[in-house]
Amino acid sequence: MLKLVINLDRSPDRWAHAKAQLDRVGVDALRVSGVDGKLLDKDSIDAYNETSSYPKKILCPRPLRAGEIGCFLSHRLCWQRLLDSDENWALILEDDIVLSDRAPIYMNSDDWIPEGIHLIQLFIFHDTWTAYCKRKSISLKTGDELLIPVRPAPTGTPAYMISREAAKFALEHSKTLPFPVDNYLFEWGPVAEKYDIWRLNNPVVRTTGEASTIHNNDRVRHKSPASLTKLMFQTKRSIAKSLAIKHEFKFS
Repeated sequence: MLKLVINLDRSPDRWAHAKAQLDRVGVDALRVSGVDGKLLDKDSIDAYNETSSYPKKILCPRPLRAGEIGCFLSHRLCWQRLLDSDENWALILEDDIVLSDRAPIYMNSDDWIPEGIHLIQLFIFHDTWTAYCKRKSISLKTGDELLIPVRPAPTGTPAYMISREAAKFALEHSKTLPFPVDNYLFEWGPVAEKYDIWRLNNPVVRTTGEASTIHNNDRVRHKSPASLTKLMFQTKRSIAKSLAIKHEFKFS
């Protein structure tokens, strides 16, 4: 399994932190020099934002900011690394992570991953997180389980595993960038439409709580205008939530 950590060249302190976390639990990962949004020129930003014809762009009608584009391109680098390797799975980490002592169980091998799964989130942002999840679940030999969160949306990209098939699909459908990378993978984009988004419970990664340097903490929520596409999406999510079961995720 390929193990990658995204880190900007201007953030050596964050790489030192991530490396110390990995070394502490015995996980050997490669550093990927992330794309710094601050260094992108206007023409590049405009080119990646040429998504007016994208069907679900109404869900995020604003153009992506430079930091968000840099973050997305950094994850694309990791997907390409997987395709260029002989591996079937990649573990992709950002550099603001805190690892559980149990992390090596899931990070040093892909043997535990059930057949037919292509995306697994290993994190939560805090020590606990409550979400409505689909009724189907998978019990693992470790005593943990895999669940599919519905509400809140399972966004964020601090720590996830992606299969070769899903990475290839994600690359093919992101020549331009309609959404921030977490929304693209896990909420609105074609990847989330094609594959179930599983999350490990109990998670083995949480974030430090520090502001991201990869997307420069420039994410801003915008209300999108009413549309049939948006209404259909919201209705679908509401129905899914009504059929879901409430679960508490605990970092351990």
